[in-house]
Amino acid sequence: MFDSLMSGGSGAFGFTKQKVRRPRKVKGANIKESATLPVFPNVFPYNEFLLNGTLRLGRFGVKTRSWDWWKYRGPVLLYTSSKNHWPAANAYDMNPADFPHRAIVGVGKLVNIRLLTGKEKDRITMQFNNWNRGQLQAMQRGDVFEQWIAPFEFGFFFENLRRFKAPVPFNWPPGPVQLNKAPLSLVAKSLKEVGYDA
Repeated sequence: MFDSLMSGGSGAFGFTKQKVRRPRKVKGANIKESATLPVFPNVFPYNEFLLNGTLRLGRFGVKTRSWDWWKYRGPVLLYTSSKNHWPAANAYDMNPADFPHRAIVGVGKLVNIRLLTGKEKDRITMQFNNWNRGQLQAMQRGDVFEQWIAPFEFGFFFENLRRFKAPVPFNWPPGPVQLNKAPLSLVAKSLKEVGYDA
């Protein structure tokens, strides 16, 4: 669930106001036939990074993992656990207390899982750590001695990422962290509000 913690990054994070618009329907996201939807767990702030556009490669929001065996493609619920990954939060001056935890905070359509290229890993490293190209090059030369965050080797590529209007509380079962499922009835209203058919 964590991305690799290595040895930097600091910076500021700004929010901008956006016009409120009616959500467009998501093509290919008709999920009426399913009684459950997969739930993708992340510690804070990684779902925030997906939903606010910090973690992007081209038009896709990207989260990384050390495995690629999941064959599912389609709508995935984004769950933020009770844990915080402080190096990532600190890199953007994000206070975890200001954000929901132990809740499903949004949805995205998973369209691909694949090995990342070297350039893509570099780009995501800069995004994780709020670095510019010069800071990345300093790390690559071995001139960064503080903690820094590196991506895992596989990218999970999402499109049509939408934040729910209100987080949906969800009790993650105890035990090892793995993929989970949530009943469609739990999130049907939230999905409809953001343009996903449910």
